[in-house]
Amino acid sequence: MKMKMSGKEELKTDKSPTMLPNPAKEELEKWDKILDEYESSVGLPLFLKNYTNPEAQGFMHMDRKQIEKLSPQDCASAALILNELSFHVQRAYNREIARVNWSESSIKSVVANEVQSYKGYSYQERLEQAIKQNGSAAKLKKINVYARQRADRLSFISSSINNRADIFLAVQRSKRNNNV
Repeated sequence: MKMKMSGKEELKTDKSPTMLPNPAKEELEKWDKILDEYESSVGLPLFLKNYTNPEAQGFMHMDRKQIEKLSPQDCASAALILNELSFHVQRAYNREIARVNWSESSIKSVVANEVQSYKGYSYQERLEQAIKQNGSAAKLKKINVYARQRADRLSFISSSINNRADIFLAVQRSKRNNNV
């Protein structure tokens, strides 16, 4: 079976795919929508899932000599663009952490009555056994693992981008101080 972004699972047969509902994915999409509405209500712009900024990428890959050749105004512009990227990355990270937390909580609710019937040294071992035997919990676990992997990939990236923006601001200040 393959996960589809539509909230359905595809069951492949020899002739054509049959779509089966995936309540875990549908529930996640429902909560994503609720949280998107919340972010909008506190003044945040719509989250762009496919955000790309070639300028930001260019600034991220500049070496010291290239940065030193920029004017103070270009340095300020680079810092602003990198700050926008940092904000987006931090927001993407926060979304993944929210999914991790939601899926962990949902898993525990789904298997709460089943965990104690399994044998294991720890609660975690019994929980994992219950998840394997419960189709809904297993789907939630896949969402959890995927979201955790994505969050792990983004962890501390926002801070690194902000550090890069600070370099551009330091160069800008240095150039302005030298011109005074």
